[in-house]
Amino acid sequence: MGSYPLAFQLSLSTRENNHKFFSSFKKGLHDFSNDYKVGLTGGDLVRGQYQISVTVIGKQHSKILFRNNCSVGDIVFLSGQLGNGLLGMQNFKKFKRKNNISSAYLKPKALIDYGKTIAEFASSAIDISDGFLQDLGHLSKASKVGFQLSSSSIPYNSNLSLKQCLNCGDDYQLIFTVPKKNIQPLTKMMKRKKFKMFQIGTSVQTKNIFLDGKITSLNKGYKHF
Repeated sequence: MGSYPLAFQLSLSTRENNHKFFSSFKKGLHDFSNDYKVGLTGGDLVRGQYQISVTVIGKQHSKILFRNNCSVGDIVFLSGQLGNGLLGMQNFKKFKRKNNISSAYLKPKALIDYGKTIAEFASSAIDISDGFLQDLGHLSKASKVGFQLSSSSIPYNSNLSLKQCLNCGDDYQLIFTVPKKNIQPLTKMMKRKKFKMFQIGTSVQTKNIFLDGKITSLNKGYKHF
C-alpha cells in the first residue's frame, strides 16, 4: 500500500515441545526475514492452544494508498493473474509438498516494490486476500463508487474457471485505481521497472459492480466468521 516493512513481532502459543517443530518454525521465520530484509524485534511464547500472531511494522515510502480515494472515471488495474493461490492449495492437498505450483499458496509474495511504484500515481488500492470480487467490493464501499469490468480483460489461471478465480482468496495481487491523467506516466514507470499491469475496468457512479454489464455477487469469497 505504498510503504515498506521495517521489522516484525511474533506471538506464538503452542503445546508442541520438540526440536523438530521449532527448527521447522524457525526456518520459516528466517526465510521471511531474509526475503523482506526485516528482523524479529520481540513478541511472546507461551504453552497453550496453537495460535500464531504476527505484527509487521512498516514505514511510509511516499503516498499511502487507501481504499477510499477512488473517484468516478478512474481506471481499474490488476497487478497479475488470479487463481494461483487456489491452484497451489489444490496441488499441495494432492501432493503434500512444495513445488512451483503449491508455492503460490504456501509462500505468496508481498508486492512491496510494486506498491511503492504505483503509490505516486494510483488513487486507491487493496490486496486480494479474500477473493477478487469480495475485496473489490470493500474498495467500492469505502470509495462509494461502483465498477464496470470486462471478463475478457481479467488475467486468470487457465487451469481454473473464471468464476473460481474471481472468488478464491490467497492471491495477494493488487487491485488499484488510477486517474486517467496519471495512466501515461504510470505506464512509463511500470515499463521501466518491468512490472506488469492489466486494465480491467472503470469506476462508475452506481455502487454496484458489473461484470460484462451484469451485476455480480460479492458474497462468494472467503468468510472469516
